[in-house]
Amino acid sequence: MSSGSPHTFFAQLGQAFEKAVAASSKPLERVYAIAGHSIRLRFAGPALLTHVTRAITHLATAPVRKPALTICIWDSCSTHTPIPSPAWGLDSYRSSGEIREFTTERFFTGFQLGAGILGMVDLERGLGFYWIRSAAQVPAYESAAPLRLVLYPWLHAHHTLAIHAGAVGLPEGGVLLAGPSGSGKSSTALACLTSDLFYTADDFCLVNRECPLTVFSLYSTAKLHQPGLQRLPQIASLAADAEPRDGEKAIVYLGEQRREKLLNHFPLKAIFIPRVTHRAQTQLQPASPAAALSALTSGTLLLLPHAARETFHALSEMVRQVPCFYLQVGTDLAQIPIVIHQWLTNGGHS
Repeated sequence: MSSGSPHTFFAQLGQAFEKAVAASSKPLERVYAIAGHSIRLRFAGPALLTHVTRAITHLATAPVRKPALTICIWDSCSTHTPIPSPAWGLDSYRSSGEIREFTTERFFTGFQLGAGILGMVDLERGLGFYWIRSAAQVPAYESAAPLRLVLYPWLHAHHTLAIHAGAVGLPEGGVLLAGPSGSGKSSTALACLTSDLFYTADDFCLVNRECPLTVFSLYSTAKLHQPGLQRLPQIASLAADAEPRDGEKAIVYLGEQRREKLLNHFPLKAIFIPRVTHRAQTQLQPASPAAALSALTSGTLLLLPHAARETFHALSEMVRQVPCFYLQVGTDLAQIPIVIHQWLTNGGHS
C-alpha cells in the first residue's frame, strides 16, 4: 500500500501503533490537563514513559472518558515495530522539521532527522502519533520539551498559541517575559522561585487567544547555561546533574523539586522585555507594543512555520491588549521578583 498521501500515511501509522501495542507486555495510559484540554497519552510500552512525561508531571490529571486529543507513542527498539517508509524526499523538510507536502488544513506532519522523531496529528479527529527510533537515543532537549511536533499544531488549531517566552506571576495575574535566547528570560523567571511569585515557564508557554488572555504552563523544566547557574546557585543545587554538557544548557526538572512554586495558569496582565544591565537596581520602563511584538516573534514564529502569518497577527493583537515594559535587569537578582511583584500587586501600575 502506498503511503503517498497524508490520509494513507496516517492510517499506516495507526496500524503500526496497534502492532506495537500487541507486541508490548505493558501498554500504558496517562492523562494531562494542557491549556484547559484533556490530553491522553497512550504508550505501547514503558520505554518512553519517563522521557515523555517527566517535564509535564505537574499537569497530570485523572482519566477522562473523552479526551480532546489522544497521542499514541512508541519506539521501534523496544516494540520491534517500525513506522511505514515515508513517502517524501529531503526537499520536503522545512527548517523546523515540518514536512511540506504532508502538512495540510487537516494534518500536520513533522520529522526531526537528527533525533529520529516523527510527529503527526489529525486536527479534525484529535488523534496524533509520536514515534522515536529508540528510547536510548532521546535527546535531552526533547525530554525537556516533549511532544512539540504534535501538541503545538493541535493547540494552534484550538486557539492556543505556543509562545517562546518565560512566564511568572500570581494566581490573580502574571507577566510574559519576552525576548530572544540569551536575553535573560530564564534567569529572570528562575530568580522568582525564591520569592512570593510563582513560576510558569522560562522558555516555552501557551497563551489562549480568547478573552481574557490566559497564560498556561506546558513544561516544568528550567534551562540555564553555566553563567546562569553561577548566578543562581539555588537552582543548580536542585539537580544532581545540572552541569551543562558540550555547550548545552543544564536542565532542571522543577516539577520534581519545586512543585509548590509552579503555577499552571494565570490571566495575562503585561509583557515584560528583560534587558540585562550592569547596574545593581532592576527597573521598569515603558515599551511600545511594537517592541513587545518584536521580542515575541523572534522565536515564536519558528515554532510553526506553516502558520507564521496567522501567529504574527495573533501576537499583534495580543501586544495591544496589555501594557508592555522593558525590565531593566540589575545585578542584584533579588530585586527582580520584588519589582514584578510590586507592579502586579499595585493594580498594574509601575
